[in-house]
Amino acid sequence: MIVNNHIFFFKKPSISLRGAYRFFGVKKNSYIGTVVQRIYDYYCGSAINLYHTYRKYYKNEFSTYEEFLEKHFNLFPNEVSLILSKHLYYKDTSFQPENNITNLAEDLNIANAIIEFLGDNQEDNSEN
Repeated sequence: MIVNNHIFFFKKPSISLRGAYRFFGVKKNSYIGTVVQRIYDYYCGSAINLYHTYRKYYKNEFSTYEEFLEKHFNLFPNEVSLILSKHLYYKDTSFQPENNITNLAEDLNIANAIIEFLGDNQEDNSEN
């Protein structure tokens, strides 16, 4: 789920750099392989596991994991119910210097492929 510049996704074994190479069908040492690596780093690199973050830093502040997601990220309860998982990862792309990837993701086919790779099949995603 993409909300403004915040990306929430479920970490699966297929969401890795090697999984990205397989998903897009490219070789690691090719030009398009470096493009796929930059796409992966932009959307998934250094992502934060929200459940572990909650347990480590916010457990005393918020009584439940659901409350943490709702109040810390300003999400609606129905959005929290969609993404509630211990395998939920988060990435803030507002401070990313990679403008080429954002321009590339404006192409509808590539944006749909990225959304499919992240496992988000919802129709109401807002990229803004």
